[in-house]
This record gives sequence, C-alpha cells and structure tokens, in this order.
Amino acid sequence: MSTARHIPSSHLCSLGILGAITVLSLLSGMSTVPWDPVFLHFLVHKCDIASIHPGILLEWHPKLKQTILEWLEVGPLVNVV
Repeated sequence: MSTARHIPSSHLCSLGILGAITVLSLLSGMSTVPWDPVFLHFLVHKCDIASIHPGILLEWHPKLKQTILEWLEVGPLVNVV
C-alpha cells in the first residue's frame, strides 16, 4: 500500500475502469481472458479510437493493418447514377 500513493490518479482511474469492466464481464458470464491487447489499449486510453495507431496494429494485428491500408489506398468511391 505504501507504493500506491506514487501512482498517478489518472492511472488509478483507468485501473478502476478496467476493474469495473472485468467485474461486469464476469457477472455477465463472459470470459475476461484473453482480452485483445488492442482493446485493452483502447480502454486504458479512455476509449479514444485515435489512440490505436498503426504501430500498435502492426504489432498485434498485421493483417488488419494491411487491410485498412488497402482500403485507404482505394479512397472514397462514389457511385453516380
């Protein structure tokens, strides 16, 4: 407990959110293991989708990163009738 006072309050809040999500998952009968590391990253960064940068996708989901890059290369397609 003596080291707990050195943890920033923002991290304590994030840990509390993670704990609450874990408890809700368990109460709902959902397994909490294994959780996707990118999903945990998303939760820890206050559900900010922008926090999921290309580097983290490359590390954990290289095929998904490649698919997203291919979509971006195609660009928006507009069907004009």
